[in-house]
Amino acid sequence: MTENQLLSLHIGFPRNFIALSRGFTSSHRGIDMCWNEDYGGAYAPVFAPADGEVVAIEDGWGNTWSSGVANWGNYIKIKHGTGVYTLSAHLLKGSFKVKIGDKVKRGQTVAQMNSSGYSNGCHVHYELYWDKNGSGSGTQYRVDPLKYCFAFPDDYVGDEHYFSGEAYHIMRYTPVKRVGDPVPRNKMVNQIEVITDTLNARKEAGLSGALLGYVNQGIYDVHAIAEKDGYKWYQIDDFWCANNDAETWCHYMPTEYVGSPVQRDETVNQIQVTATTLRARKYPSLSADVLGYANRGYYNCPEFIDAEGYRWYSTGQGFWVAQSKDGDWVTWLPKKNPHYNLTMYDLTEEQKAHVSQWCKDNNIRCEWVEC
Repeated sequence: MTENQLLSLHIGFPRNFIALSRGFTSSHRGIDMCWNEDYGGAYAPVFAPADGEVVAIEDGWGNTWSSGVANWGNYIKIKHGTGVYTLSAHLLKGSFKVKIGDKVKRGQTVAQMNSSGYSNGCHVHYELYWDKNGSGSGTQYRVDPLKYCFAFPDDYVGDEHYFSGEAYHIMRYTPVKRVGDPVPRNKMVNQIEVITDTLNARKEAGLSGALLGYVNQGIYDVHAIAEKDGYKWYQIDDFWCANNDAETWCHYMPTEYVGSPVQRDETVNQIQVTATTLRARKYPSLSADVLGYANRGYYNCPEFIDAEGYRWYSTGQGFWVAQSKDGDWVTWLPKKNPHYNLTMYDLTEEQKAHVSQWCKDNNIRCEWVEC
């Protein structure tokens, strides 16, 4: 994980009152977060600094000057990404609200502050682990949290010159404006799925377009596509966003077409799909799932059915298509049957009507002649 990727996690602090009594040094591989009478207290809540998964908890240590393994006392360790962990220590015995394996969100209460382990006063010892190769979480990967963690708008930031007269700086995170209204997946139109939460929305295609905020993650209809400044740009809603070659920012989902047309064969019943936007459905109903548009061409037709005011044709390829009431979506091509010259005497008009209808239903040409 690169430094920019680490910063993009927007990791916060385990307390919403941010004031430090001790900084990060070669002998103190973390920062100490203090409190006062106006903000927090001996049993104030401790929060998850960012979204992640609880990977370790130590509970059961009392408020003692312990050494060795118990230096941290009671603590919680959370994984936030490949090779990125935070640890909050000296917590109150029995105060944990989560367990190993739980998924947590930033700002979620996980325990309470105290002074367990090797501690001479109530505070939170806070550590950040960053393994650039993404495999380790050991203490050798500890880095200064002040370089990579942010105070959020709902955090109170105390005196930024607190410990030992040494100045320190807290980075502030101001959530950016987010734009875009995602829609459901629709195989009948070109769409993209935005898969990152830091994709810029611009007023126009190109890197010079005015920034409007970050695009909300989700699926959007694509209204236009352009190539500019080395990127492919998609117009969605009323703004544009870019995609890189690896599609790590958004995933393009073009209109789907289904079906494998066959050769014309007069020995079997066939249809010819002539429309470019004929929906292919899983079964013969307007409520059936749409699988995409049917490719134009010939299909063998093993059966057809009348339903919901349409004639539906099976393609024998796992989908059905409907004929419009005007007959301009699909052309019916019955197999060429041999000519039968049947002689029928003394048929009533009603009987002749039944025979004619049967021939029509079975796509057999019927002619009546005098004999």
